[in-house]
Amino acid sequence: MCDCVATGPAIANDEDLVRIITKASGWLSPDGHVSSAAFNHCYYSVEIVSRTSGPDESMGRVPGACGTVHFNCGCARQEGLDARDERDEAHPDNMAHAHVYLDAPNSQRKKRAKRFIANCSPTVTRNGC
Repeated sequence: MCDCVATGPAIANDEDLVRIITKASGWLSPDGHVSSAAFNHCYYSVEIVSRTSGPDESMGRVPGACGTVHFNCGCARQEGLDARDERDEAHPDNMAHAHVYLDAPNSQRKKRAKRFIANCSPTVTRNGC
């Protein structure tokens, strides 16, 4: 299990979220699909799409960013991912920042991340990856 606690309010199911991808992550395959490894973490940062001006703004905050993965919060929640409206301590002025939690042992996180990819069809946008 993970040693983390969600503290912020739940994000509404109708919101869309975006995960920033970096070249170094290796999460994008040559054919443009995202690996479930991008979502196999106890928690990770995302941005709430309705609070940004678009992917360029989001990627501009992450050094080495070269793509985004766009997905619906409600669909992710159905697969066991819990999105919370929480600030980034390093960038407290970024009101779009949030965390997604997946509190499960590693083997279960991998299965849930794969189910999430299969059932929620996240959209990948590449920009230099």
